[in-house]
Amino acid sequence: MKLLSSRDRGLEISELEKALMPSAHLSENALRNVLHLNLKEAREAGLIQEIQDSIVLSESLYSAVNDADYPPHIILTNALLSDTSQRNEALFFGIAWLLEQDPYADPSLLSHGPTVSSMANDQVDKLTRVTSDATFSTFFSWANWLGFSHQSPLSGSVRSLIPDPTNQIRPRISSIMGNSRDIPIATFMTTLSQSTPVFEGGKFRIEIASDKHEGHLSKSTSLALLRLEREGLIELDQRSDATVFVIQDGKGTSRVSHISLKE
Repeated sequence: MKLLSSRDRGLEISELEKALMPSAHLSENALRNVLHLNLKEAREAGLIQEIQDSIVLSESLYSAVNDADYPPHIILTNALLSDTSQRNEALFFGIAWLLEQDPYADPSLLSHGPTVSSMANDQVDKLTRVTSDATFSTFFSWANWLGFSHQSPLSGSVRSLIPDPTNQIRPRISSIMGNSRDIPIATFMTTLSQSTPVFEGGKFRIEIASDKHEGHLSKSTSLALLRLEREGLIELDQRSDATVFVIQDGKGTSRVSHISLKE
């Protein structure tokens, strides 16, 4: 992305192939096929445009690359969120649904077949457009790439999604906290849901969730915050006379009122 954003005229596809296709583990044809499949996906998501055999960043992605010092998956998330195409909205409805699921449950429940069935049963398949193995595969890749989940291998080549937004929340903490060392968890979640509206209180989550999470966080968001606390990045604590949220760790619950940055 930095390579493309530095070229106002774009980058010729042949130049991009040379830059991104080191002669390593795959044959040249295999690498070229992978590259062009990824370019096709990026075009369909509105991230790039192809003009006279050159690739240029879309306005939304160009702005995201140049306006923030974020890792690539956050830049992509922000660019996709700023593009209101139905295809991108369907992706985020799917992610909002995924974050409602239990990360501690049987992983097979979020493999391709059960996920498609569950979305249909929850009557959200028209919003998410995850209606087949093919659309699940695309959704699976995006959810992982963007840091809202990770994959769990099952038998054979079957893979499962584990809802875990740790990698999506971690890079956003400093911008959410601003100049403060600690803030109420209610403020943290409000700011997070405004920038990334698949979280509790965000527009995608509100429309797709049966549980409005008043006074408590989902298991997936709880998992992410607890992981970040174990990493030593933040501290979760309860203070007297403060509004609390209940967080869930898969075995029990605890009450949190504030999030603090660790020294």
